[in-house]
Amino acid sequence: MEQVTNEDLDYILLRMKKEKTMGDEDEGGNFGMGFSVCIPEEFEQADGESASNLFWSEKRPGVILTSLKREEGVTFQFLNEEIEGKALLDCRKIVKQLIEQIDRRCVFYSEGEESEAVWFDYKSFAENKIVYNLVFLFQAGPRKVLGTFFCLFEEYDKWKPRILKMLKTIKTKEETDERL
Repeated sequence: MEQVTNEDLDYILLRMKKEKTMGDEDEGGNFGMGFSVCIPEEFEQADGESASNLFWSEKRPGVILTSLKREEGVTFQFLNEEIEGKALLDCRKIVKQLIEQIDRRCVFYSEGEESEAVWFDYKSFAENKIVYNLVFLFQAGPRKVLGTFFCLFEEYDKWKPRILKMLKTIKTKEETDERL
């Protein structure tokens, strides 16, 4: 085993700072959505200009995190009130149907569950690029959260396991309060 030096401690502290937990105030960032989640270190909250460049619609997700290259991103938003009252599995089915109605070229792959989240993934097309998407839903207090991850399709094998691991770290306010 090697001896730890002051330089190593600086590196460790910087690394710990970079590996952030986004979510409730007690956990790091503050989205005010009633949950916390460990986001991969490459992601930072997008500023207004970056968000509008990625999502042209005025109805963009409330929380948008992107990598520096802006080729990967994670978003969070509350589910539409019309489907809010349904079970998570029903919501997943409805969201898949809506995506298919918007763009019939989408190719759906697998679906599953990680901890409290349900998810599915698919391939879509944007400009001249093929995009990998992983959509996930989970309950945060009285509301359901719709999350998405996107990256260039050729990068999905690198990202999919990391995003599924991220889903396992979702903690709702109720879960964190119970441990006190």
